[in-house]
Amino acid sequence: MPAVKGLARYPELREPEASEQFIIGTFSSVLWAVAACGVGRALLG
Repeated sequence: MPAVKGLARYPELREPEASEQFIIGTFSSVLWAVAACGVGRALLG
């Protein structure tokens, strides 16, 4: 999904600040998903 988001916002990402925020946001989303999966596995397993 981040690839689709990146293609949709490509013109905005030419600015250094925007691309940095995009990378940080994508990383935090992935980290949040991994943490949620870890909690779910801990509760079920």
